[in-house]
Amino acid sequence: MVGLAAALAAAIHRAVILWIYRSWFRQGFAGDAAFHLAVIRQIKRTGGYDGIPEFLIRDEPDTYPILFHRLAALFPIRWVERFPYLPNAVIWVVMTSAVTVYAQYASARLLGVPGPWFALTFLLLFLGLASNVALDMNGLNYISLSERLLSRFCTGACFLTMAVFVTYGDWPSFAMAIAFGTLTLTSSMFGRQTLFFVVPIFSLFSLNAWPLVILAAATLGALIVDGSYFLRGLRHMSQFSHAYRNHTKHSRYYKLGLSRFVNPRVVLGRGQGLWPRIYELEHNEPSRAVFRYPDVALTIVLLVFWPGHAAPAEIALIVATLVVYVATSTAALRHYGEANRYIEFALWLVTVFVLSKYAVAGTVPVMVWLLYAGWIAATAAKKYRDWSNLSFPVRDVLNEFAAQARIDRDATVFTVPFSLGAAISARTQCRALMYQGSAVTLGLYEKFMEEIPFLKRDWRSLAGEFNVSHVVCERSYLDIMNSLIGWEYDFSTIKQTAINDRYVAYRIAP
Repeated sequence: MVGLAAALAAAIHRAVILWIYRSWFRQGFAGDAAFHLAVIRQIKRTGGYDGIPEFLIRDEPDTYPILFHRLAALFPIRWVERFPYLPNAVIWVVMTSAVTVYAQYASARLLGVPGPWFALTFLLLFLGLASNVALDMNGLNYISLSERLLSRFCTGACFLTMAVFVTYGDWPSFAMAIAFGTLTLTSSMFGRQTLFFVVPIFSLFSLNAWPLVILAAATLGALIVDGSYFLRGLRHMSQFSHAYRNHTKHSRYYKLGLSRFVNPRVVLGRGQGLWPRIYELEHNEPSRAVFRYPDVALTIVLLVFWPGHAAPAEIALIVATLVVYVATSTAALRHYGEANRYIEFALWLVTVFVLSKYAVAGTVPVMVWLLYAGWIAATAAKKYRDWSNLSFPVRDVLNEFAAQARIDRDATVFTVPFSLGAAISARTQCRALMYQGSAVTLGLYEKFMEEIPFLKRDWRSLAGEFNVSHVVCERSYLDIMNSLIGWEYDFSTIKQTAINDRYVAYRIAP
């Protein structure tokens, strides 16, 4: 009954979220979803995956983790194209039910809490997490066509069951930790990083070798499932990080979004209004975590002022994750991904489990819970307000524009930014100067990229080598290029074929 109640609550929760963010889907495939659609189509066509033939920036077969795409490929492709939120909606319902059932199992067998109260408390706290009730732009990946939700669930469940095993010696939890670890390693590059970075530190802080055993067993499981594909994927991860460190992180455009610590001069200096100060705190470390993950902040407060309900292993895991979070917020290590996502993946379920123990014990004053709920409501209201000020097309404007520019399956496009190529290819299945998911090296960056997300300034050489037929630009990027990075493309020698408020297209004569 607990599982059914959780599934129903999760379905209602997801339906409300999809309704709130419905404007995102009206514009058609955007952002990462276009790449993931291409992977799913390739699996449907061939039964396997070694890259996207239409994406021309490659020098060897790709090894992007494809567990999510295999699951999504079980749906008819027309369903995925029409309802891109469907695979993750199903994953959300199934996995929310599963982790709630696990909470019921742990409460009855290990915590000695009778009845369904612990599991229902866990469910309520989970559905009410700030990161689950209001999304930022990256958070949209959790409801659209992306592997992030599956990876986040698998990573979170791996760490929760791992912490429970270390605490209670529960062997079913040990087996589940290995299973979820295997699923993590076969579903996401970032999930792999989270396990490889956090688990050794957790093992050290907990003075327990079992987390390393679980990681080793999960790695063996990934080898059994994916074989040499997994091993080559680890090599590609290393190459990708090397390219990111030496190229992407130096892009004047990408620097704007990389993790960094709060600038105290913006927050405390004179001449700043209230909203710029709040923006600085909300979007940079470590204060971003208080806005985005107040459950972690509350857990730390409870551990300090009302100790005794969290197990040492749970505390060690929280501290280990925060160490990785702080380290990857620094300029030296921020090429290992958005720092806040380590909290997002590793502690998603662990803090809910700890907070549920506090709630059931009843030792924390009601006012503390009310303040926590009020903070979530306030930060969610601000995110909804920010979202309402954004403007998205009410229909698939890019699809209409591609037709107007006469881009079809036989075309090859050079795009600004280069990621626009995936969105155009998703609609027309044309070729694009777009890279693969993980097989990205510094050599490819140096050949194709001037400054991420812009392809070579001397676009003519690439156009000649790859028989480019069309150039398509997002006008908002053209508008900022000169002021931001000090140069811009010269397309004056080719014929403009289409233009609207968002895009401009040119045709290169054969």
